[in-house]
Amino acid sequence: MMKQGPFMLVALALALAAVPAMGQNLVGNGVIGTEVDRTNGGLKDDVLAGYVTTDLVVNTETDLLTAELLVLLDTGSFYQDPVGSNGPPMAAFYAVFPKLEFDTYVHIGGTLESVAGCSPDLSALHGVDCTGETGSIMSDTQINITWFNTAPGDIGDVPVARVSMTDDATGRWSFQAIRGGEGGDTPSNLYADFPIIGGRFVIPEPSALAMAGLAGLLIIARRRP
Repeated sequence: MMKQGPFMLVALALALAAVPAMGQNLVGNGVIGTEVDRTNGGLKDDVLAGYVTTDLVVNTETDLLTAELLVLLDTGSFYQDPVGSNGPPMAAFYAVFPKLEFDTYVHIGGTLESVAGCSPDLSALHGVDCTGETGSIMSDTQINITWFNTAPGDIGDVPVARVSMTDDATGRWSFQAIRGGEGGDTPSNLYADFPIIGGRFVIPEPSALAMAGLAGLLIIARRRP
């Protein structure tokens, strides 16, 4: 039997800590992901079986000014309702179009005030085309969009996106936001970049991120003569 060195144990614990559980609130770098119970506790039918719906929320003590989201799927697809748009739907239509409630869209605190196209920063990071002539992308396998708040005032837990993916979806997601400075402070960036597994956003707990750093130190120490 192979011996399990310290770095092996830390790596295993990190992997287990990073995998999201159904319905779990996952926190990482100020971003929260909450899986939506489409049955409302079993009180209604699941109109989108085979999909996982997640609400992305940013926890911020200052105004959330802009947000950028890039999601690249290798397998699976997003749910894009034919009646929906890039922004949040009107609840009045849910009775007629029940799947619309779980459409894939972005917003800041419940409204989508302005879209600035695709995300040049995240696109460059992942080698995706985003030029001045390229608009926002909300397709079956890719989300690439930048949006901003024209009347900042959203603080606390601010919803920024609802994403429905097939439960076999895999890939990568990146998120970036700018929060307003408090007092004389300059605006601060919020950044996340993690995998997608089984239609769920992997957002490691802060403790898992700390373990990643420890695992790196142990591996470096092991490589030293």
